Amino acid sequence: MWILELLLIAYCIKIGVYCILYIRSSTEDLNRNTKVSNPLPSVDIILPMYNEEKVVVRTVNNLLDITYKACTIIIVDDGSTDNSLSIVCSHFSGHPRIKIVHQENSGKSIALNKGVSASNSDIIVCIDADTLVKPDVLDKILPYFQDSTVAAVSGYVKVGNRTNLITCMQYIEYVTIQNFERLVFEPMNGILVVPGALGAFRRSVVIAMGGFKTDTLAEDCDITIRMLCNNYVIKNAPSAIAFTEAPDSTRMFIKQRVRWTVGMVQGLLKHGKELLTHSNKALAYLVIPYTWIFRILLPLLAPLADYYFIGGILAGTYGMLSYYLLFILVDAMVPAFIMVKREERAGVLKWILLQRFLLRHLTLLVFIQILMKYFRGNQKGWGKIPRTGNVELE
Repeated sequence: MWILELLLIAYCIKIGVYCILYIRSSTEDLNRNTKVSNPLPSVDIILPMYNEEKVVVRTVNNLLDITYKACTIIIVDDGSTDNSLSIVCSHFSGHPRIKIVHQENSGKSIALNKGVSASNSDIIVCIDADTLVKPDVLDKILPYFQDSTVAAVSGYVKVGNRTNLITCMQYIEYVTIQNFERLVFEPMNGILVVPGALGAFRRSVVIAMGGFKTDTLAEDCDITIRMLCNNYVIKNAPSAIAFTEAPDSTRMFIKQRVRWTVGMVQGLLKHGKELLTHSNKALAYLVIPYTWIFRILLPLLAPLADYYFIGGILAGTYGMLSYYLLFILVDAMVPAFIMVKREERAGVLKWILLQRFLLRHLTLLVFIQILMKYFRGNQKGWGKIPRTGNVELE
């Protein structure tokens, strides 16, 4: 019973923190500057690719539809073994707004650094090759850089291939966990990941930071934390919307989340001393403990509540039913509230209970996989997920 009680206390604390931070972040939203000042900043969009023949042409054409025309697209091929490079060259070679760069296979971090080196612009925007953006995406991101202390801006990434249960589950997760945490932690400068699917950076800061590093599995998390440790400001642009392709099978989901989780843990450990002694006390004493508890440790305990309840039913013990139902209700309250408040698709609300249950146990499988691997493997690899090319813009 103590497991359920511990989880209920933890989730109630989480709800309380979310409410306070959400009210604070909503107040700040009212005062955002939404106009880009003159002269217009120069922008380069960096598109790293490795074996993206199914999606890259559509992605580049989508980027060319962006309404902000003072930008160049830099495509960096990281030694693709399929026809990605030849397809890109045949479609876009000689285009006045496109640069095509090729390198031997060295990993995504090196490909991003290659794009940074090829850029001469003030702002670089990194976008994954399977991601589509809305035409006004740069108009929504660039105003934040009028503050000279801002080093990076996160976009609002949604799942664009809601084709089966696991992708619909991730759609809810992206909205109610990843995007929402960036929304509520932004006022205290506590965003830990500017996502690779859509993230904008001040190029001079990226260069000053030594570029993207290869010593963790999540280069986007690492560079974001390094910027925070150097007292730069990270912003969130909830109206800069991108649609990315999520894994559509359990095996690929686990593969992706192993990389994400290990990368996050590596980043937190690598910069642990700097984070815990940071002058930003909200970051040190709220965001970092929250991340360890609710993103790393609690996912190991939450599935035990289900197993404990099922075991009790099989043993004929029904006294814990009220606790378990309360746990399910509390666990679903936050995502349901967020989905309604963010005016997301009402049709997915009916999936929240199932989504929360499945996510708990898939996350447990991720941790089991991590334990089995024990951080072994090639840390320079892309952790490549096969593309299907079925992302749709809303």
